[in-house]
Amino acid sequence: MKISVTKKLKCLFYLGSALYAGTNLICQAEASKFDLGQDSVIPTVPSLLQTSSTQQVLAAALKSMPTIAKAIGAKESTAEEKSSGKKAGADRSFYASIQPYSSLTNVTKHSGNPGLRSTTQGLVANTQYKITNSFSLGIMAMTSKLHYKMGHSFGEGNNENVSAGVLGNYDLPSNGYINGAFMASENNFSNNRPTLSGAVARESHKGYETMGALGAGMTVPLCCQINLSPFINMGYVRSLQNKYTEEGVAGHNIHSQTRLSDSLQTLVGGSLSKTFVMDDSIVTPSFSIGYIRDQSLKRRNKAALSFVGSNQVYDINLSNAKSQKLCADIGVLVLKKNAVSLYAGIGGQLNRWQQSAYAAVNIGYRF
Repeated sequence: MKISVTKKLKCLFYLGSALYAGTNLICQAEASKFDLGQDSVIPTVPSLLQTSSTQQVLAAALKSMPTIAKAIGAKESTAEEKSSGKKAGADRSFYASIQPYSSLTNVTKHSGNPGLRSTTQGLVANTQYKITNSFSLGIMAMTSKLHYKMGHSFGEGNNENVSAGVLGNYDLPSNGYINGAFMASENNFSNNRPTLSGAVARESHKGYETMGALGAGMTVPLCCQINLSPFINMGYVRSLQNKYTEEGVAGHNIHSQTRLSDSLQTLVGGSLSKTFVMDDSIVTPSFSIGYIRDQSLKRRNKAALSFVGSNQVYDINLSNAKSQKLCADIGVLVLKKNAVSLYAGIGGQLNRWQQSAYAAVNIGYRF
């Protein structure tokens, strides 16, 4: 039985289309780790929400510490205060704190995305110096380690991050404030991708990010020492992923070209707090809620992938051009008479496909 040339061409066409689709699917799976959201897979530079929350804790401590002695009626409560002539918490200009934290993120399967689950542990260190009664300037450094595992055995990996930057806060009249931050980050990625043959392709590469953020807000006294604090923050993030080449699966290793992307993050929200004056401290529980919007600033947001030894390049469109989330957190800030501050909080972020939760503890001291 002879097969016509037309049928042969059709068979070759369908076979070629199937091979292309299969190859594209593999590349899509590799690229999908970028497609799951910048702060679910690559939470490198501290998120705008984390930076804002940290600054608000620092600003509250810096602003409240000098008034604690007066608020609780403490007058020269220790021999050291008597000898120095200073009241507890007064005339102190330097503040330092450390903040361990942990987070969990889950991304459900959607639109060809296999889904993902990740955990992060980190440590943030802050220092801030009060230059004038209204203006303070400081530095922040953090380190974190993230482990992720994609759904349907699409792969897993780690990201070790080191970030550092400067923070600033300026108090405005009528209980207003503006703050800002600039952060830089280095990331070390290592990823494993199982193949259909059972072999595992491995790669490691570096990435870098920078972020600039500005924010403003105010405190509105209501009644009974209850305050309402609306705020808005905006951040610009530039992310660079170095090129890399997988190893371990001959004929199926993927090469990824360098990828540069820019995004704009906006956070709008508010917090409600209640102040309790104790014998030797001020306790302020608070609840915050907000809306986060991430917007890619480049329409050509693609991952250019190819198999090693092949000239065919697959430009995988990343669907994370826009992301919207609701966020909320609850915490308690304790300002002690002896200039110690304690903060503990939990919170989370939520949208249709992604859910995340975190917990943090901040311990600080005013010198």
